Amino acid sequence: MGGLQGKMKRDVILRFYLHIIKPLLDKVPYLRKILRNLWEMHWKFRLKLKSFHQSADLHSIYWISPQEITYALREEFPIYKYKGKVLDGDWDLPHNLIKFEELDIYQALYQHFIEGKEWQETDFYHRVLAEIESGMIKWNCLSNKDFEERCKKLDALYQDIKNNGFETQKKLRGGVRKMEDEIAVVIGRNGDLIFNNGRHRLAIAKILDLDKIPVKITLRHKRWVEF
Repeated sequence: MGGLQGKMKRDVILRFYLHIIKPLLDKVPYLRKILRNLWEMHWKFRLKLKSFHQSADLHSIYWISPQEITYALREEFPIYKYKGKVLDGDWDLPHNLIKFEELDIYQALYQHFIEGKEWQETDFYHRVLAEIESGMIKWNCLSNKDFEERCKKLDALYQDIKNNGFETQKKLRGGVRKMEDEIAVVIGRNGDLIFNNGRHRLAIAKILDLDKIPVKITLRHKRWVEF
């Protein structure tokens, strides 16, 4: 799917952004706004162009029950590379899937918010911390301190969704580009909705037993489209 080479390329770009670009944008806020507007114009044009060629509305957001999503891909499809594609293959078969609630992030969120465990008591916490210490970038975290701040943001996200419900990313944060930050699913050959991206929000929605959440479709299986 993404491939090792693609992942390494994304890590290099992310490191460049975190170490070089982000500190510059923090010092010059108006430059951040200009670049964001230019990027949103570029992304909006790309979506319109892809929609024209594929005869599909790539802006569409669908409200579904989070309980409809049972399985997750073992290896996610990068959204910006596969958005709107129709793909054949065995990527939707059982050996390439895992039950979403078996993911350590779901189990950690459940243990933290329902059972009252500290983040540091979860397997998820120790796995991510070990990966960061080995040099990997996880959720833009380069250090233990970054990851601690990330966990605090998860606490805030959980409370916000619990108190205020689940809103679309466009409504919360604005801009076309933010629309691609919705929970993403793919459609398998039998029409099953399979998780692809946005695991923290989907896990919280499942734990809170929400009725509906907004999702976007990354890609569809060729056999489902031809059915």
